[in-house]
Amino acid sequence: MNLQVRENTSDRIMIISDDGMFRESLAQNLSDVGFAIQSFEDGPAALRHLTEAGAPDMLLLDWKMPGMTGIEVLRELRDRNFETPVVFLTVLSDQIYEEAGLLGGAVDFIEKSRGFSILSRRIELILKGSKAHDAPRTGAPEQAVFNHGRLRLQRDANRAIWYDVKSELSLTEFQMVE
Repeated sequence: MNLQVRENTSDRIMIISDDGMFRESLAQNLSDVGFAIQSFEDGPAALRHLTEAGAPDMLLLDWKMPGMTGIEVLRELRDRNFETPVVFLTVLSDQIYEEAGLLGGAVDFIEKSRGFSILSRRIELILKGSKAHDAPRTGAPEQAVFNHGRLRLQRDANRAIWYDVKSELSLTEFQMVE
């Protein structure tokens, strides 16, 4: 698959992972398609930098790190009122970790084994969604609830209901369905 280089290179992404090879490879791939990248090997260093330099447009966060885990970094970010979208990139595939991350305020949870094209597309969707959320709305207001057959989307809460059953979707998955 041939990835397109992005025209807008102002989006800043911070990577926090103790896996040096993964961190460097991901940083290079994201840089190659036009993102401005900062990377850190642990949570405390990243948090110090955030305090001094402010928040990037997105954080890609490993779960399992020595000293301070990714979920602890996320809690600290939210305690400090950083609302930056956080995506967990991890080798952990158990649903309990995904649920904890999403309940803790992450917008997505992606296994490291996924291809770069999938990760890149999800990043684009999240960044587009967070910028659309911040932008003033023009024109006709969007319906808060969208119905299509047995699918109901509650846009104000990013919820999808299929056959009267709430579907547990990450923000990215909701945006894809929408």
